[in-house]
Amino acid sequence: MMKRQRWIIGIVIVVSLAVVLGAAVMMFWWGEEVVSSDMVEGKIYFDDNLSKGGTYSLGEAHTDPENNETWVYPGPDLRTGMKRQCFLFTCHDKNDGIFDRNRATYTMTVWDASGREYKTSYSRDRTGTKTIELHFTPRQAGEGGFRLTATNIRWVPGWVSR
Repeated sequence: MMKRQRWIIGIVIVVSLAVVLGAAVMMFWWGEEVVSSDMVEGKIYFDDNLSKGGTYSLGEAHTDPENNETWVYPGPDLRTGMKRQCFLFTCHDKNDGIFDRNRATYTMTVWDASGREYKTSYSRDRTGTKTIELHFTPRQAGEGGFRLTATNIRWVPGWVSR
């Protein structure tokens, strides 16, 4: 009888500890909160009569998590050929310390005239500049487009973000 009571007490203690640990994890589980975001769109015309491909800057983004600011500036609308293309998106992140709870995410989406999307994203959690690239050969001539997005995200405890 004594062994059985000890065994039951042991199970109760283990289950209680699991419940307390689970509650603590859920209380302090980190979630995300969007602080600021910006998005722009533009047009790209893929022309059969042009034989060139090329490298084109579609725009740039600036994020500043300390001041809760995000800007995206588009480049001009483009006309290009049907050869292999390289599109660039320059991303600037400032006032973002190595141990703070901020992160900037940048996304470049380009679609050709057939509606096929090509997409790339980049995230960073410290100050700096990076140019992201997207390479593809369009499948169909006509009007396509692009979308540039920048988002500031702050990590918050789970109990705050609910």
